[in-house]
Amino acid sequence: MNHIDTVRKQDPLNAKRFRNPRDTRRLVVVFFAGIAAAIAGTVVGLASDTPWPSLTPLTAGMLISMYCWSMLRGAHDNVDTAPDDQVDEYEHHVLDVWRRRALKAYSALTGIGGFVFMMLGALRDSPSSTALMASGYFMMFTFLVVYPLPMVGYAITFNRKEDNK
Repeated sequence: MNHIDTVRKQDPLNAKRFRNPRDTRRLVVVFFAGIAAAIAGTVVGLASDTPWPSLTPLTAGMLISMYCWSMLRGAHDNVDTAPDDQVDEYEHHVLDVWRRRALKAYSALTGIGGFVFMMLGALRDSPSSTALMASGYFMMFTFLVVYPLPMVGYAITFNRKEDNK
């Protein structure tokens, strides 16, 4: 055993200790709780005239979520970014299912968020209306570019000229 293995075993941030169902669930719950705290801090900061009190939950929530995300990925050997030849068929299937779910959630949230920002910008008569509408348009165009990519890629891949011969 070399020095690096010895250091890894002594590391208090060893992610492998989270590789069991109970601790994985806890990491996921705490991750989303941290994100919720960060969102709440952001909303409070945007709604009030003094944004300073909202920085504490925002910062704490983000730091907690970053730690949980790092431990979750480390416990599972960063398999979500591993090349396809390094994961077995079942792992590939599970990752593919969750990637599809993530794309659907991203698409829905981006589309809804873009519409809401555009409406807020259109209905609000203030100097920030232009920024709100620009944010809405950005989100809507992001949705319109990203959402059809899987079908575009499929169509391009399976409708080549050499396939028609």
